[in-house]
Amino acid sequence: MKLQLSTDFGSQHHWERLVAFAREHGVQRLVFWGNYAAAGFTSPFLFTKYPGWLTEAERAKREGVRRKMAAAAELTRQAGIEFGYCFQVLMVPDPKRGPREFFNEHGEPDMAGTAVYRLIEEQFDDLLTIAPKLAGVELWVMECASVIISNLQHQSISIAEIYRRIAETVFRKCRHHGLDMTVDLHTAGGHREALEGLLAAARANREIIVSADNVVGDFHLHLPFNLHLWRAAATNPVLVHFDLNGEYWGRNFYPTSALQQYAAHLREARQLGAVAVNGRISTGHDAGSPHFNVLPSRRHYYPTRQEVCCFDTLGGFNAEFFCAGEDADPAKVVRDFLRREFGEPVDELAQIFLEVEAVNARIFYAGQNYFNAQSILPVPYLATFWALEEQLTAAPGEPFVRPDNPRAGRAAFAGWPIVPGLRATGLRALISEKQEAVADAEKLASRAGVATAHLPPEQRDFIRRHFEDWVLYAKAAAALLEAMGRHFTGQPPKVNLPVLAAAWRQRQPHDEWRVAAVLMEWHSLITKAR
Repeated sequence: MKLQLSTDFGSQHHWERLVAFAREHGVQRLVFWGNYAAAGFTSPFLFTKYPGWLTEAERAKREGVRRKMAAAAELTRQAGIEFGYCFQVLMVPDPKRGPREFFNEHGEPDMAGTAVYRLIEEQFDDLLTIAPKLAGVELWVMECASVIISNLQHQSISIAEIYRRIAETVFRKCRHHGLDMTVDLHTAGGHREALEGLLAAARANREIIVSADNVVGDFHLHLPFNLHLWRAAATNPVLVHFDLNGEYWGRNFYPTSALQQYAAHLREARQLGAVAVNGRISTGHDAGSPHFNVLPSRRHYYPTRQEVCCFDTLGGFNAEFFCAGEDADPAKVVRDFLRREFGEPVDELAQIFLEVEAVNARIFYAGQNYFNAQSILPVPYLATFWALEEQLTAAPGEPFVRPDNPRAGRAAFAGWPIVPGLRATGLRALISEKQEAVADAEKLASRAGVATAHLPPEQRDFIRRHFEDWVLYAKAAAALLEAMGRHFTGQPPKVNLPVLAAAWRQRQPHDEWRVAAVLMEWHSLITKAR
């Protein structure tokens, strides 16, 4: 399988680190998503044929993305590594300023006409002026796009036909220029019709690679391997995405590991005959909740607190295991990583990290459902999106999300947010599970304190702080789940969220990871409801 890595960030220092890691670990392709810290998901296209569509501020932002992409492409080329691009189509400026030929009478892009597809072709050609040695593109049509296909209401052709035309347009350009093309099945909110449309569009040209996360929906420690990849493999080559940054189980803010899942799902990817696996090594969400848990030995690489590569954090062994090959032993990879960073002895500390994954599967989840977004405590709207308000009020044994009862604002398909067929365990069981996770986290933190006693103060305190923050986060998650459950079932408040918020602010005065802010948001909502 080809080994590739991808990132949301575009700064020079970030790509220098990424390229260095890729060369050391035999990575064959790096994929550029954008320059998220400075420009979000802004694309590099300037719409030069359509004067007036971009404001001067928008043009300047896009020119910045172009410069970053060109520099990243050149760094990658010089290292002898392939360069790919995540091509999110329909990232258009404000439709109200756009040429009328692109839009129908309802103000939606006219997906039955030719203008939109001509624009996609023009943007593809522009990509090759930015990155002349581009090796391939990953076509994404998802929730980050300016135009979300599944939300369109006034079209004369079907969603499936729209996706077919988009994929055919890009594939035609890829074939002409000798580039490979990937269609990703990640869709806006898990829209099932969109997923099926994308899969059908890829099957129309069997050279197209079909990609998806290793699990259905967003990354998740409890979900099984993505069944849609097995479906795709019947007709097309496939690529599997893995999250090496622990977006939903710690994000390296706290002790973060998914080695058991990686091992199992990498085996399944090989059994599937995947042509490539991709590791996501950063998350654009760091722009809103910045990352600063960089290993002491690697802080000189980072002039700012943002755009951190996950392999430069305490959970860097996750990325190293991903790159290590099919015979890699998780325990050995962890020991080797810790030995390089902290010296001997490492056996006990390595064992602690091997036990983290099972604890995080309870801290960051409500049973087998999500209980966070990007490892940030769930804000109130996520109670609907993840169906938590139903889960926390459902009786044990009751299915709390019915596929025949869709609800606006909620993730849409089986497997997102929950394991298919999952039934409620009841509020009391969920509370007990969270409390047990707190107790287990405290035990691991205590062991980590002993295992690091011999280290120099900077290294010792760095590791201990991770575990101490983790325990407090676990207590906050447990208290919040109980508070939410009592709120949704009409019971009076019992836990004191402001006390936990104050304790967090003592550890993190600026609350970058928003633990205190979310606790106080829920406290305010619950208090007003009483």
